[in-house]
Amino acid sequence: MKRLFFILLLVLPVVSFGKPIKEITVDPMERKKYEKDLKYGTPDKRWEAAEVLGEAGDCNAVPPLIEALGDEVPKVRVYVAEALGKLGDGKARGPLKGILGDPYPVVRYAAGEALARLRDPAGVPIIVQAIRDPEVDYRRRARIAEALAILNDRGTISSLISVIDDPLSPRVREQTAYALGTMIAREAVEPLTKRLNHRVEEMPQCRIACAQALSEIGDKEGAIPPLARTLNDPDVAVRESASEALKVLVDDDRNVIPILIELLEPDETREYAEATLDSFFNQQEDIPLLSKVVGSTNRAARLYAIRRLEKIKNPGGIFSLIEALEDPDTIIRARSATALGNLGFRESVPALIEFVDDSSIMAAKCVITSLGKLGDALADTTLLRVMKDEKRDWKVRVVAANAIGNLPESAVIEPLLKYLRDAKWQMRYLAAVALGELKAKKSLNSLEYTASHESNTEVRDAARIAVGKITEKAPRRTYGAGEK
Repeated sequence: MKRLFFILLLVLPVVSFGKPIKEITVDPMERKKYEKDLKYGTPDKRWEAAEVLGEAGDCNAVPPLIEALGDEVPKVRVYVAEALGKLGDGKARGPLKGILGDPYPVVRYAAGEALARLRDPAGVPIIVQAIRDPEVDYRRRARIAEALAILNDRGTISSLISVIDDPLSPRVREQTAYALGTMIAREAVEPLTKRLNHRVEEMPQCRIACAQALSEIGDKEGAIPPLARTLNDPDVAVRESASEALKVLVDDDRNVIPILIELLEPDETREYAEATLDSFFNQQEDIPLLSKVVGSTNRAARLYAIRRLEKIKNPGGIFSLIEALEDPDTIIRARSATALGNLGFRESVPALIEFVDDSSIMAAKCVITSLGKLGDALADTTLLRVMKDEKRDWKVRVVAANAIGNLPESAVIEPLLKYLRDAKWQMRYLAAVALGELKAKKSLNSLEYTASHESNTEVRDAARIAVGKITEKAPRRTYGAGEK
């Protein structure tokens, strides 16, 4: 598929620019008629006959066309040269070279273009001059770009690059892009990527041509980032073209992972980079690389790596996450703490306990929540300490009270019942919340009493909610032999 478009492009009749392609079948008798028109007709008849003979694809017409290269009318010579280029018969090379010195530039350009289509570089200097000349008809310049692609003369790449920004003709820019792609012109990656930007190149057809050319050239490092940005192009056809080009370039090549990781940082490429990386990072063997990314400087990449480690759910991923708990970036610390809780490996409990007093409220809440999720008895005194610490932010203390609900109740039930009778209403409130989360039946009498006799409305409501949770029909989650 990669080269199909370009192959089709090169076999299309060159006269298709600006008008529909004509399907012409000429039998021997008809050919004789057009040959006579070519020799004896009026100028209009002669150039029309040359056009028909060229489009018909019958190489038997080559000899009379060669003879007509000497026609006294320049326009006829132009059409004859074009017809010989289309027919592709090598016998025309010598005669075409003979008119490269024609006094009329348009005839010289037609001869040079025809020679390029016959894969003869003799006319290259002439058509290179023509493609750079804005005074030459844009159709001719576009056809020259196509012809140079057929010739595949790498010495003409610089000339093609010089017209990729042609301000006068989108058609020239489009065909030049296709030509550079066909010639695998790595030198053209930068100018092609520049024209992918819809603010630089207003014509969608040109942006499509640039995307396909970049796919053909295959410079992954240079092409993937701008193509990923082009997925936000305002034109749907351009977006589709960029997507197809990216599929070709990325394929299943894991060597592009560093490029994709860099694309996690810009907002406009993050969605694509994440989706593509997800297709790579789905196995345990990826843990060392993801762990390395967690320790990098690219914030978006680090957050992505944390998420992937969380999804792979392998103990090998917890070590880099524990190290990230010391990171100066609050978001990294918070997200790493959350991932450790979601991974569910109790090996991370001691590290989380160590960072429960994080200076950031957000990070501390994440650490505390994860300790609760892990449901390990090692966390009991830590969570109780946070819950009763009056110097801590109130929201953090509430999070600790909720987190206690996932601990083995035997480890915390007695302290909580004591706090339910504390002189400070805040402690009574937190104890009621924690006991409700624990759903411990042995605390039911104390909670019912508090719900009926407590003077503080918030504590009374918390106790009523806790009683409701304990008397629910649904069984609560258990955490091991220590639970009653």
